[in-house]
Amino acid sequence: MIDEPVQNLIKVMSENGRLSLFGDVYQLFCELKDEYERVVPVTVTASEPLSEQQVTSLTAALEKKLERKVELEQELDTTLVGGIVIKAGETIIDGSLNTSIERLASQLRAR
Repeated sequence: MIDEPVQNLIKVMSENGRLSLFGDVYQLFCELKDEYERVVPVTVTASEPLSEQQVTSLTAALEKKLERKVELEQELDTTLVGGIVIKAGETIIDGSLNTSIERLASQLRAR
């Protein structure tokens, strides 16, 4: 069952030919809700799944650093040689071995 305020929103958007924007409105609502509740969605990309202990430790460290509740989601990328890439909002922490190798190669080419 959909709440009455949401039904009214859908009705008004439909009447004004704006129903195609409902997905965008929902996305913005979720972002505002997360901001209000001090929650940050974090995506961790690795070459293999993290263990429960790794997820727990990483979540605790990120919550301390970001001073927010972290909702951690894992993604697998088999092209990564090792390490992880963390994305929290606009912040990206690239601790992948691929990037480390690229940086080293770039430094060697610069010499």
